[in-house]
Amino acid sequence: MIILRQKLYSSKKKKKDNKKEDSTGKKAGLGLVAGGMGMNTFHASRFQRHSRDLEKDPKYASESKSITEKLKQEAKNRGVSIDETTRTNKGPLYHIQQDKVYLDGSNNGASLSHELGHRHYFKEKGAGKIGKAAHKGYKYTGGALSHMAVSPVSAHFAGKASGKSKARKEENEEKESKLGKAAPIATPLLVSTPGLVSEAAASRKGMKMLRKAGASKEMLKKSNKTLGHAFGTYAALNAANAGVGLLSKNRAYKREKRKIEEEKEKKDNK
Repeated sequence: MIILRQKLYSSKKKKKDNKKEDSTGKKAGLGLVAGGMGMNTFHASRFQRHSRDLEKDPKYASESKSITEKLKQEAKNRGVSIDETTRTNKGPLYHIQQDKVYLDGSNNGASLSHELGHRHYFKEKGAGKIGKAAHKGYKYTGGALSHMAVSPVSAHFAGKASGKSKARKEENEEKESKLGKAAPIATPLLVSTPGLVSEAAASRKGMKMLRKAGASKEMLKKSNKTLGHAFGTYAALNAANAGVGLLSKNRAYKREKRKIEEEKEKKDNK
């Protein structure tokens, strides 16, 4: 009787622990998704505000326009193709395949310098090895899509595999591996790391271009805030993607547990 009661107690405790762990994983996933999307919205709004200031605030607009023209001319002298009229509806961007910078009607010196920074690492000689390698990885992981599509998809599948594996290991009274625990979060971050490093490197190069072009301390400070919030939108997205991985793991774990129970019932009924 003592052994039986001990087994029953252990079984109940295990079920309670599992439920508690499921709840914790779900809350963590939801927290990361909600927090990540919230921070993305925050940084996006701040980026738009600082960009608008650089183009319309009398304190910065005149200088920003002058610096932008100077950057454009220097870039054209180096053979960089710049499209000033086509509307991308995505803001200034560098198109890798076309080797062209699209301004999308912007006179924002910070954004232009950032896109020229991307072009520097993709095409120009003398670019730093880390920045160049990161940009090469960025290209092969889908560019900007690595943050918005590739990373969350990889998080979903990594979480799904991890959840199923955890359920099966528990059934065999085995511990979940460290790799299995880390996969839902680590996988989307690994996919997006080249992009994050590339964005940071492009901004750093852009700030150097602005200094070289003669931007004032006030404009440099405003530009640094602009590019900092632009980077923040990507970082926040990747926090949300990690949350997607945890939610997928939690869902897959529960489904696999049900599947295992159904398999047991079928065996018992035979």
